[in-house]
Amino acid sequence: MRVVNYPVGFDPPMSRLDWFPVSVAVVMLAFPAPVSAPPRQAPGYAEITVPEPGSSVQGIVTVHGSANHPSFASYELAFSYSEDTTGTWFAIGPAVTSPVVDGALGLWDTSQVSPGRYVLRLRVLLSTGAVLEAQVRDLRLGLPAAASSAAPATPTPAPGPATATPPPLVVSPAEPSAPGHPVGAALVIGGVMAAGGLLLFGGYITLQHALAVWLGGLRMRRVLRGPRSPRPPPP
Repeated sequence: MRVVNYPVGFDPPMSRLDWFPVSVAVVMLAFPAPVSAPPRQAPGYAEITVPEPGSSVQGIVTVHGSANHPSFASYELAFSYSEDTTGTWFAIGPAVTSPVVDGALGLWDTSQVSPGRYVLRLRVLLSTGAVLEAQVRDLRLGLPAAASSAAPATPTPAPGPATATPPPLVVSPAEPSAPGHPVGAALVIGGVMAAGGLLLFGGYITLQHALAVWLGGLRMRRVLRGPRSPRPPPP
């Protein structure tokens, strides 16, 4: 093993082992840990079939649908103003701990609610902590139902296209990106760039180490040789 004595005041360069923790930290940042996938929602897990979007409601409204899941814990109903932007919801009764399959989910008493347009929400809470959600929008309380489009060729108005019930929404943690997803592509590109940067960084450190060793050896030779004595003048 070769021992290099450096002059006083000259700091030896960092070895490759000194840079190992930095390299590990760069790799961990470039490839984050995967996120666990939330439970998938199939039809019938969280679904409102009655009332339908755009319908007119009043008095006691019976809400029909399904609230069921292998990990079912409870479900709850709530309503909000269609124009609300604050995320305020009003509960329709307490939470129910019994699952329902294509049946009555609860009763909505609208007698004390002012006329307007509302959104009805069903949330199914799972024992895993995830939440499945379904919403019915544009419910018209004390207002006529949504007008159907009229056929221009005949005086009899033709019914507009049937409005489909929006699919239940999953409001649990974000599902990992599938291949081809922009987020997944960004992670792949970021990992490749990080790996390339790590290789360039390692090459730079190696070159810097070699240069520092060469300069240290050159300085040592100069120190060991000492000042040169002047040559005598020619006769």
